[in-house]
Amino acid sequence: MSFNRVEEFPAPQGPLSIRVNNETKVVSDTEVRAIVDVSVQYPETGDPMLTVTTRGVGVFVCGPGYAHIREFVEAQGGYFVYTFLRTIIANVTTQTGLPPVILPLVAISNPHPDTGDA
Repeated sequence: MSFNRVEEFPAPQGPLSIRVNNETKVVSDTEVRAIVDVSVQYPETGDPMLTVTTRGVGVFVCGPGYAHIREFVEAQGGYFVYTFLRTIIANVTTQTGLPPVILPLVAISNPHPDTGDA
């Protein structure tokens, strides 16, 4: 995680630039990793006064024979990681004396959707 605050300002007003990148890695038959990067800049254009960049890695382990759990994690693991990153960004901005930056809930889809080929 990194945090950069360029100058004092009373409150984040105006548009935020929010970028979310999601990646799922199947490590083995029993382990899947969901990696989410979230970057927030205020304001959206020009030289940002506030930049927060976070990365979360969720490691999900399921026993052999539980492929349905692995498939669920592949599809939804990024969403679980993102919810923690939302909290971290809100806490970091609050603890530095700024009003909290509360990111919206977003749909984090499977980065490798099923193509439907059988």
